[in-house]
Amino acid sequence: MDAKKELVMSDLIKTSLIRPWVLLFREPIVFILSLYVAIIYGILYMLFSAYPIVFQEGHGWTPGVGGLAFIPIAIGILTGITYIIFYENPRFVKVMQEHGGKAPPEARLPCAIVGSISLTIGLIWFSASCNPETFWIVPMIAGAPFGGGMVLVFIALQNYLVDAYVIYAASVLASNSLLRSLFGAAFPLFTTQMYDRLGVQWASAIPAFLAVACLPFPIIFYKYGDAVRLRCKYAREAAEVLEKMMASQQKTHADEEKKEHPQGKQSEKASA
Repeated sequence: MDAKKELVMSDLIKTSLIRPWVLLFREPIVFILSLYVAIIYGILYMLFSAYPIVFQEGHGWTPGVGGLAFIPIAIGILTGITYIIFYENPRFVKVMQEHGGKAPPEARLPCAIVGSISLTIGLIWFSASCNPETFWIVPMIAGAPFGGGMVLVFIALQNYLVDAYVIYAASVLASNSLLRSLFGAAFPLFTTQMYDRLGVQWASAIPAFLAVACLPFPIIFYKYGDAVRLRCKYAREAAEVLEKMMASQQKTHADEEKKEHPQGKQSEKASA
């Protein structure tokens, strides 16, 4: 028994370590959306180094005052959370009701589409106005649409991956977190050198270009995600398991109704 337990435990550990990598590099949905989230996460950490350059060096602020430049990002994050609570969640509940209690994973993506547009606007706005000649409030306000869009994209894409992979959700989120952490650690390493060589505006334009390049991803998966999932091994297996679970629950519910109302069923048969 101990040998069997050790074998099961070793297989479990092996699967837990290998499966996130397999999903990341063999499932296009996981790779593309995890890459998008990782880029946004890296840009966020890049701004932690870019803001002191733009506001402290460019506008002559002290480090204490320079920290106030992050306030619009915080306001944007709170606005995005409010949007999810009071608009996105009720909308998704309606979609679930329309689909009999189980909405397709693509129903999560309208929120990501809104967020991707918002954060792209914020980054373009920041790159166009971050020069020292522009009044400081203009690039500072650009953080609000970026912060709000970032939250919408993060939450929507995480929920989409969970709904699309169900039984493999933990491994998918692990691969997503791994890639995101790598980008978050790497981007700040070259931010200062990038700003020194390219200048403030061109260096700030690079994250804007990345956001524009990634902008179509939620739209593409919203339109064609169902077809893509059917061609992905793990997503297809997860969908099949979910269908079996739903069918089993419906059968159990029907059996319980028969037990609770046996006389009604018999009278219906007699009258027929």
